[in-house]
Amino acid sequence: MRSAAWRAANPTKVKRNSHAYRLNNPAQNLLDGARWRARRDNIEFSIKKSDVTIPEFCPLLGIKLESGRGVGGAKASSPSLDRIKPELGYVPGNVWVISYRANMIKSDATLEELRTLTERLADVLSD
Repeated sequence: MRSAAWRAANPTKVKRNSHAYRLNNPAQNLLDGARWRARRDNIEFSIKKSDVTIPEFCPLLGIKLESGRGVGGAKASSPSLDRIKPELGYVPGNVWVISYRANMIKSDATLEELRTLTERLADVLSD
C-alpha cells in the first residue's frame, strides 16, 4: 500500500494508475460508484462484484457498451449500474448493467410517459 506522502509527491502517477485501474476493472468501478451513492443517499447496499455482469450490448437500447469516459464524463455507451426498482436499493436481483444513455432516459420518466412519448413520436414520424 502506498503512503499518503507518496501519493502527495506523485499526483501524476496516482492519476494515471487510478485511471488505468478503472479502465481495466469496469465492474469494480461500477460497484464502487454504487456503494458511494448508497452511502450518500442512505440506500440499501448488499451487492457484490459477482452481482455486476457487464453485457456486450445494452439490453434496452442494443448499443455496444464501451468502458471508459468521454469528454467531460460518461459516454452514452458507457456501462451504467441501474436499480431495476429504485426503492429496493442495490440488492442482488435488483441491479443490471445498461448503457448510460438508457439509464439517463429512464432516470426520471415514468413508464406511462415513455409509452406516450413513443406513441406520439411514431405518429409524427409516420406522417
